[in-house]
Amino acid sequence: MSRFTLFCGLTTVDIQHFVDEFPNSNQKIKTSEPEICVGGPAANAAITHSFLGANTHFASVVGKNSFTSFVYDDFLQNRVKIIDFAENERCTPVVASIITTVKNGDRAVISHLPKLIVPSKKLTQSIDFSQCNMVVIDGFYPEITMEICDEAKKHAVPVIFDGGSWKPHTNNILQYVDIAICSEQFMPPSCSNLHDVFNFLRDTGVEKIAITRGEKSILWKDQHLEGTIEIENLNAIDSLGAGDVFHGAFAYFYGLGNNFQSALKFSASIASFSTKYKGTRSWMGHYQSVCRNEKI
Repeated sequence: MSRFTLFCGLTTVDIQHFVDEFPNSNQKIKTSEPEICVGGPAANAAITHSFLGANTHFASVVGKNSFTSFVYDDFLQNRVKIIDFAENERCTPVVASIITTVKNGDRAVISHLPKLIVPSKKLTQSIDFSQCNMVVIDGFYPEITMEICDEAKKHAVPVIFDGGSWKPHTNNILQYVDIAICSEQFMPPSCSNLHDVFNFLRDTGVEKIAITRGEKSILWKDQHLEGTIEIENLNAIDSLGAGDVFHGAFAYFYGLGNNFQSALKFSASIASFSTKYKGTRSWMGHYQSVCRNEKI
């Protein structure tokens, strides 16, 4: 069995419409054909990781519903091995409806949080951690995440945390985290600014920390080293999923042996490139050879 990176987290079905302007109350508008595909932070990251050429497994909840075949087929086409911990259970899918304006990329997203679940099977029986390079988590499904992270630690497998926002159970997860890559919206209750966030994560034992700030520079700290990484200005059309692309690319480049700063830099370049195109997948068809052939 070849070695792999394991992603763990949320699977959604994303339906994204592109409009000239957001509709007014009670207004009906026609759009071009929407983008419909699997989404979610960890799912998008896993698909990016696989696209870049790495062996990718993804632990999530899909279950039995009207979208099951669609979701499975999407992962299969993107060469991501799905480990579904609700495969024999009826499970309401998490559907995200997204409206994005063409003129400036502003968007509105409507979705619901997934229900807490009791996995239908022992998680660790489905995963060979002796062949796992690293684990990447988005913080959803804590009942799955905690068990996977605990097993990862037993096998000395590093855990990377995608901190999009603070959640009630985040504190319990952080004890396992080696690398935290958070958005500027990630704000623990005891923190009031990004300096506080760095100190908070460092106090929990996280060794490498990066905070992304949209089109602004990335802030990072690696033990006694720190710095910033500038973001390329590429006239973004749609930034939906750009952070997820960043996390998937980071796992790929870090897994190749790049140091923390270099992996962040390469990942930022790919994430920026993805914003030049609509949706979370269109960029892949336009991916420039110069990006793939970066010297690493």
